[in-house]
Amino acid sequence: MTVTCHFIDGSWQLENCVLETSHLRVAHTAENIAAELKRIAQEWNISEKVVALVTDNAANAVAAARLTGWKHIPCFAHTLNLIVKGALEADPGMVALKKNCKASDKLREIQRQLGLTDKKLIQDVDTRWNSTFYMFERIVEQHDPVTTTLCLQSKGEMCLSNEDIELIKKVLDLLRPFEVATVEMSAEKFVSVSKIIPIARSLQLVTVGSSTTATTLPLKQELVAQIQHRFANIEANQTLAKSTLLDPRLKKLAFRNNGQRQGLQSLVNELTSLPNNVQEESVVTVAPTTANSDSDVLWKEFDSKVADSVNHLNTRDRSADAMPETGLYFGEKLIPRDSEPLKWWHEHGKNYPKMSKLARKYLCATATSVPSEHLF
Repeated sequence: MTVTCHFIDGSWQLENCVLETSHLRVAHTAENIAAELKRIAQEWNISEKVVALVTDNAANAVAAARLTGWKHIPCFAHTLNLIVKGALEADPGMVALKKNCKASDKLREIQRQLGLTDKKLIQDVDTRWNSTFYMFERIVEQHDPVTTTLCLQSKGEMCLSNEDIELIKKVLDLLRPFEVATVEMSAEKFVSVSKIIPIARSLQLVTVGSSTTATTLPLKQELVAQIQHRFANIEANQTLAKSTLLDPRLKKLAFRNNGQRQGLQSLVNELTSLPNNVQEESVVTVAPTTANSDSDVLWKEFDSKVADSVNHLNTRDRSADAMPETGLYFGEKLIPRDSEPLKWWHEHGKNYPKMSKLARKYLCATATSVPSEHLF
């Protein structure tokens, strides 16, 4: 078991280190895992400094997190894996289609004869849903040489039909936002925890509103059901809500339900408990721009809300919020989505002495357990 630690240093740099990789020689029960986590934290004297514990969604890991008493953040990448895998496995047509995506020894020779680049087929891995996505992508790309190879091997019955290929293309369009989200959220060197709420909601919107060509796919309905099951109460997670509110790229516009109000109240309550010994200063306003990248499909609704808010700031926040700092902070325009939030806090933190303390506290968590898994 590997435990990594993530924190923001005095220069607003996101840092991480490995605390320990230990051999768990006892049964992997929740009690034993929790005891090992507590031991490691105690040895590093950080037991009272843990903002959140990020683990996968395994039952023993979730129960162990509860036993530690620390706030728990389920690995977002693992949650996406469960959503897509669950949807694929619940659709009999997709199960059959996956079984038909086979490789052949003669493929490389046929590729050369057809003047194509040598590319192996990709097999899906049970623990990583996006391996299925990449397998389908490669099958579509290499359909002609694969078909030729199978026919030459007298295995024509294994060939995918044109209808199969068209179905795979529709499935790829449906799953592409999940692949983009998986890649974006698995980055280790950038603030990611604040993106969990908006990306979870964006995935729900883009899946429900996906193209008409995918409307009749049973997979679409399975994905919608899985998303609603996994993300139904995500805005109620106060750790996630506060991290989102403290991200100058996102703030209140990232929410769709009551999480904004509940998170804001929780944030204000925590702010009022901090000592008030720093003078407030003026604030510099930065106008947002829209980022252009492959991830735009995930952020379409959010970017639209930002564009609508650029020319009319919600001045009511300045008087309605319980503290002057929150009124000033939420009264500012959002910074561009492709900006670095920690750089903004480094430059503007002195204007928000209390809020900057909470930003350093809540923006350090990772959205996934990928950093520890990379050691293996």
